[in-house]
Amino acid sequence: MINMVAEGHLSYIQSIVAVLLTTTFIPCFPDLAAMSKEIGLRNTLMMTVAILVSSVLLAGGLSVILMRVMK
Repeated sequence: MINMVAEGHLSYIQSIVAVLLTTTFIPCFPDLAAMSKEIGLRNTLMMTVAILVSSVLLAGGLSVILMRVMK
């Protein structure tokens, strides 16, 4: 990703948002398996959807804030 920023393919704001989104987007498979075993498949799916929605909203909000601050 650093090369993409250096070559001008991504801005600094885009790279920061991309890092945030990829680290919060989807729980890893072992986490999903453990959650499914502990709280059941239905609750695991609901939690995964909540994580997906909240991570997209968080990344979008950060993008808007950074665009306004970095003008």
